[in-house]
Amino acid sequence: MKLFGLVDILINNNYACERDYNDELEDFIYFMNELKMLKEKNICITQDELTNIEDEEIPTWCEYLEEKPIAKDISIGAIDIDSDSYVMFVCTKFILDELKSIAEKVNHRIDRAAKM
Repeated sequence: MKLFGLVDILINNNYACERDYNDELEDFIYFMNELKMLKEKNICITQDELTNIEDEEIPTWCEYLEEKPIAKDISIGAIDIDSDSYVMFVCTKFILDELKSIAEKVNHRIDRAAKM
C-alpha cells in the first residue's frame, strides 16, 4: 500500500514517529523530541511537563502537550495505519485540518493524535 511507503519516508526523515499504544512516557518524549518541527521551533518536551499524567496513554499526553503555551498553534497529528501503533507528526493546526480533509477524500484517516 502506498500509504506505508509515505509513512516510512516521514519516519526515516524525522517528520513522524511511530509508537506503540502502550509506549512508556520516557520513550514517547524521546521520539517526539526528535521530530524536525519541534526542533525547528526549539520546543523540547520534558518529563516534568507530563509527570502528573505519566500513567495515561499517548492520546492524553498529546492533548496535554497541545494545551501548553509553548505549543501555541501546533497540533500533534496522527496517521491511522490500522494498527495498535500511533504514527505521529507535528504541524500547524491549519495544515492538520487540510491533511485531515485530503485523507478523507482518499479513504484514509489523519486527525489529532488526541482523537485517535
